[in-house]
Amino acid sequence: MARRVAPLTIRNAQIIFKNFSGKPDRYHPKGESRSFCVIISDPEVAQEMANDGWNIRALRPREDAEDDGPVSYISVKVSFDNYPPNIYMISGHRKTLLNEDTVGELDHCRFIKADVRISPYTYIDRETGNERLAAYCRDLYATVEVDELAEEYADYE
Repeated sequence: MARRVAPLTIRNAQIIFKNFSGKPDRYHPKGESRSFCVIISDPEVAQEMANDGWNIRALRPREDAEDDGPVSYISVKVSFDNYPPNIYMISGHRKTLLNEDTVGELDHCRFIKADVRISPYTYIDRETGNERLAAYCRDLYATVEVDELAEEYADYE
């Protein structure tokens, strides 16, 4: 029986591996898989999430890194099919709701700040038969770095 897991809100999220456009990449050679990943910096929180069924992964430390160990992250899917997410790009003093055609712009932006709300979707893992949680973006507010010239001329049509 599927258990109830509440949506997850992460403020000041560190976003990595952006593929909002769904273009083919090395993990999804056919493309059409829009996603991004969020770093889970607290190991205890990462373990709690894993215990709840979230698919927590670990980044391998770089060879030149002097860190204490691997960094945990979660992959978040972006789907506009049944329940489209609310994804806003905050640029300067403008908040723009992005849609399926425009969300790919975020692939090329440097995020200053990101707040994300993730919805769980329960499924059965084909290999193990265990109940797992897939993470889907429900809301994302991404404040992006603005070029000074773009900001100066933003009010012109």
